[in-house]
Amino acid sequence: MRRVLKGNDLPAIHPLVDLNNLLSLHLLVPCCVIDADRLEPPLELRAGRAGERMDSMRGPFGLEGKPLLADALGPFGTPITDSERVMVREGTGTVWLVAYLPEEGTIEGDPEEVTAELLAAAPVAILR
Repeated sequence: MRRVLKGNDLPAIHPLVDLNNLLSLHLLVPCCVIDADRLEPPLELRAGRAGERMDSMRGPFGLEGKPLLADALGPFGTPITDSERVMVREGTGTVWLVAYLPEEGTIEGDPEEVTAELLAAAPVAILR
């Protein structure tokens, strides 16, 4: 969002990451794309615990009190950044596209409809 508001283009990173970034801009909420093959059930959405950290794509990242996604191996994502462990890379097969939607309130557009429209405009994956 900061780049767009400054008048800059979004960088092309990976087709699925690019789709994720467009979805986040359309919905005006944080979104992430996760390599589903690197997850270990069970999964949970919870608050970070005291002293909890993860190796994010931005470096070490403190999680205490922050909303996060975790699996049996530990935290792997937040609305701010995601872990190196689940990032999309060459050879990624199955992904999850996660939108951190508010429990109440309005967002711009229906998430499923917006995702389908973006995929139709630039198909990069099969939506299931």
